[in-house]
Amino acid sequence: MSFDSPFDGLVERALLWAIPDWVTPNQITIARLILCPVAAAFYLTGPIWVAVVVFAVAALLDLVDGALARLRGPITDLGLFLDPLADKLLVGVMLLCVGWSYLVVKIVVVLIVVELVALIAAKITQRRVGLMAKSNAFGKIKMWVQSVGVGLLLLAALFTGSPALWLGRWGSYLLWVGLALAVMSATAQVTQSTVVRRRIGRGKG
Repeated sequence: MSFDSPFDGLVERALLWAIPDWVTPNQITIARLILCPVAAAFYLTGPIWVAVVVFAVAALLDLVDGALARLRGPITDLGLFLDPLADKLLVGVMLLCVGWSYLVVKIVVVLIVVELVALIAAKITQRRVGLMAKSNAFGKIKMWVQSVGVGLLLLAALFTGSPALWLGRWGSYLLWVGLALAVMSATAQVTQSTVVRRRIGRGKG
């Protein structure tokens, strides 16, 4: 069972009732991809509060597309690729907008670039090796933690003085937590891929 499955009922009652039947999960994911540059543009040109709202909507839609796919279908290979792509681009693009004043931002952005390269490589080669890593609990919690951390850093730009410092500090702390979760998620994926390779090797043997 997917890590998200226990939350699907809650998401259905809270959000999916407002989603028309003709809307597909992939359409929601594509909307998230479109909102990434929109949020970045508003952050860079203003007003910043609009960027915060757009970012929050894009992050919230991460709960919708997965639940929609599992409850209404269909779950497609394209969706399995676009969903983590949208996650990484949303967080990565907004972190670039926040700037390089935080060490953790630099580290997380580099890690996201590595994850994007690995994701694209897995998509390109999946038909040959069939080893595209599935999401795990660490990865999904990482996304939520990073999203809240980025949100706090974005909010910090709306304030001055102590509130800005407080928001920036806690946003940074959450990004460090997200970084630790990213390492655990990557370790779990490597382990999973190794197990799958061994099973495929045994099957051929």
